[in-house]
Amino acid sequence: MRRLRGDARSVGIALLAVAPIMVAVVRALVGHQMPLGDNGLITLRANDVLTSNHPWFGTWTSASLSTGIDFNNPLPLHFDWLAVWVKPFGLAAGSVLGAASLNIAAVLLAIRQGWLAAGRRGEALMAMVMTCLSLTLGSEMLTDVWQPHNLVLPFAAFVACCIAVAGGRFGSLPWAVGVGSFVMGTHLDRKSTRLNSSHIPLSRMP
Repeated sequence: MRRLRGDARSVGIALLAVAPIMVAVVRALVGHQMPLGDNGLITLRANDVLTSNHPWFGTWTSASLSTGIDFNNPLPLHFDWLAVWVKPFGLAAGSVLGAASLNIAAVLLAIRQGWLAAGRRGEALMAMVMTCLSLTLGSEMLTDVWQPHNLVLPFAAFVACCIAVAGGRFGSLPWAVGVGSFVMGTHLDRKSTRLNSSHIPLSRMP
């Protein structure tokens, strides 16, 4: 029976996979990266969490342009996540740390799902995929709180959860539902992609 627990090699794989994000954090903090434009609005709303101006919905969505009706993304969970970092560390550093921590969590979750789906090979393959995505995004996007940038790695983690479920690891189903809901609720433009990716062929499982 394949072991479900990792070891020192798993730790090493995980550290290598999150290294690009850690480098991006250092560069952003040293360079005093400031949240401007949409990033600034997102950071300010994160700072409003648990105040009299608490955000109950997400940001206004450009999907409004195709409907002719202004509406927001349905869930404020992205604000809630960022608030954990923005409140103690300030708007500038907090936005960087919040965006990076979400990406790190996504990478670690994806690697874990790879292990569950296919053991060491699945773990290594998922680490390679997430590392390539991180390098493709580049340092600035890895510390960017704008949803289209900050949700790339979480969406990849959602796909990894779906792969694990398709492989019979039904304990990953709550993770797939939770991460998928977070991504869709934070940015509606990912809804159609999320739904297409979640068509898991359960009937073909042994």
